[in-house]
Amino acid sequence: MRINELFNKSYSYQWTAKGQSPVASFKTSGGDAVTVYFEMMSFKPVTYNISFERNDRVDVSNEGDAFAILSTVMKVIKEFVASKNPDELVFHAQHGEDELSRANLYGRMLKKFATAGGYDFEQSVEYDGTEFVLTKREK
Repeated sequence: MRINELFNKSYSYQWTAKGQSPVASFKTSGGDAVTVYFEMMSFKPVTYNISFERNDRVDVSNEGDAFAILSTVMKVIKEFVASKNPDELVFHAQHGEDELSRANLYGRMLKKFATAGGYDFEQSVEYDGTEFVLTKREK
């Protein structure tokens, strides 16, 4: 199986709002609730912080289905960017004992997304995780 094939499966999702912030949510085949949040951090430039959680947790669950979940989260992000056209996106991946490889995977996925979507990609490692910043390229 090729790596691209791992991300072919995704879930259907619904958009709602939490205050002024867009939220997408979906259920996994195992019944877990996954929520993707877009919190506006500034108006100029238009910057959104992106986060997601599974069953109200942001840490690694080791409950399987990670590829379908990440595939769905990326679809949600792409739809959000197409709709809102933000200047900047910020994403933070926690670092625990088992979470560094997850941060590396996020970095590869976000870098690919940034390149294809017209954004510059920056990554910085902090004491509690890795921060990814995608900034729209000047035309």
